Amino acid sequence: MGKISKRTRIIIIVIGIIIVIVGYYFYQKDENNIIIENINENANYNINNEIEDSEKNIEKIMVYISGAVNSPGVIEIKSDMRVKDAIELANGLKDNADLTNINLAEKLQDECKIYIPEKSDINNDVNTQSTVNVPNKSTTKKLININTANSEELKTLPGIGQTTAEKIIEYRKKNGKFSKIEDIKNIKGIGEAKFEEIKDYISV
Repeated sequence: MGKISKRTRIIIIVIGIIIVIVGYYFYQKDENNIIIENINENANYNINNEIEDSEKNIEKIMVYISGAVNSPGVIEIKSDMRVKDAIELANGLKDNADLTNINLAEKLQDECKIYIPEKSDINNDVNTQSTVNVPNKSTTKKLININTANSEELKTLPGIGQTTAEKIIEYRKKNGKFSKIEDIKNIKGIGEAKFEEIKDYISV
C-alpha cells in the first residue's frame, strides 16, 4: 500500500474534526430537549397541584337565581364566585334579559337571591334596582354566640358555609371557648375581610 500524502492526511483530520463537532452538537441538543421537557412536566405537575390545593380550600355556598335565566333555581357555587358565574351555572341568559342594573362583578354570599330582570319588567315599572339580595342578619337583633352556636346557627352568618362552621366547632373542642370575638380570626379561612363582615353579628 502506498504512502498517504500529506494533503490527504490533512483532509482526513479535518473531516474527523467536523464529525466530532457535529456529533457533539446533536448530543447537546438532545440533552437540552430532555432537560426542557422535564422542566415543563414538573411545572405542569406543580401548577395542577396548586390548583387542586386551592380548590380544596374554597367553600361551597348555595344561592337562588331567578328571572331571565335559562335554568332558574337554587345552585351550588364556590364562595369566591360572582354574579356572572352564577348566571353561567344557570345555563346563561334568556334573549330578553336586561343587564342595565346588574353588577356582574359582585361577589356572592351564602343564601343570597339573584334576580335577573326581563326587558318587559322595565316597561311594566317593576323595581329592578335590587338584583342581588343578601340575607339581612341585622333585623333580628340577635347576635350569634360563637362559643355555643351549632353548625346551622353559624351558617346564618354572612359568608360562613358548612366547612367554616365545622372548623369553628372543631376549634372550640380543641382550644376551648373564644375569649373575644377577634379570636375567630384564628380559624383558617377567616381573615380580616371576613371578620369585618361578621363582627357585628357575633358575640362570646
